[in-house]
Amino acid sequence: MGLGGIVNCRCWKDAGLDGPIGFDEDGWLDLLDVADPAAYRWYEAGCEHDDFEIAHEDLGSWGGQSAVRQTCAAIGWELLPTLHRFLPTTNDGWIPVADVPALLAELDRYESRVGTVTETVLVDEDTGHSIYGCVAANTSIIGWNRNLQAGIDQDGFFVRSTGLLPRIVFRATRFTQREMPGDRVEFVGDRGRATLRLFLVGHVLPVTPARLAVVTRSKPADSGSGWIASMRRLCAASLATGNPVKWT
Repeated sequence: MGLGGIVNCRCWKDAGLDGPIGFDEDGWLDLLDVADPAAYRWYEAGCEHDDFEIAHEDLGSWGGQSAVRQTCAAIGWELLPTLHRFLPTTNDGWIPVADVPALLAELDRYESRVGTVTETVLVDEDTGHSIYGCVAANTSIIGWNRNLQAGIDQDGFFVRSTGLLPRIVFRATRFTQREMPGDRVEFVGDRGRATLRLFLVGHVLPVTPARLAVVTRSKPADSGSGWIASMRRLCAASLATGNPVKWT
C-alpha cells in the first residue's frame, strides 16, 4: 500500500450546486444537503467523471515517501516549508488550493538542489544496479530473521543481533555472499567474515547478487523526477479547478 493523490472536478460548481455539494471535514467531496432534490439527482448521476476525479496520481510506496522526506530534510526544511507542512505520513489530509503556488515553487527548489544531497546505496557489483539505499545520515533496514537485522548506513552493510545486548556481528563495505546448508549464508567482506542464519541479500531479484558493495555518492540530478511530475500534474489540476489536492 502506498500514497495517492486526487483532484476533484468542478462539474458540481459549474452546475450551480456549490453549497449543497462540497467538501466535508475530511476533505472528501460529498453531498452536504441530502434534502436538496436537484443536488441529490446530480450527485447520483450528473457527472461524467469517475468518482468526480479529474486527476489521480500514484505517488509510490511509503518507503519512497520516506526517502522523499529524508531528501527534503537534507536539503533543508527551512527552504521547503510548504512541503514540510503538507507532505503526508498517512493516507489523509490535503493541500488547500491557496498553498499550491508556493508548493510548485518548492518543487522547483527541490529539483534544483537534489543533486547536492548524498545517498548511500547497496549495489550489485556485477550489474551496477542499486538494490537498497538511504539518504544522508539515515539508516535503511533491509530485513529481519529471528534475532538478526540487516541494513545499510554510511559505514556500510551490517548485520546486528537484536537480543538483550545488541551488537554488530558482520560489517563490510564490499562483500560476497553464498548460501550454505542449514538455511545459513556465508558473508565474506573487507572487514571479516561470518556465517549467519539469514536471508541472501537481494534474493527477491531475478538474479540474486553474489558480489555487493556500499557506496556513498551524490543523488542523481533526476532523482525523484517521477514523483515531481506527478505532483506537478496534481497541482495544475488543483489550480484549474480551484479544488484541493487530496491524499488517498
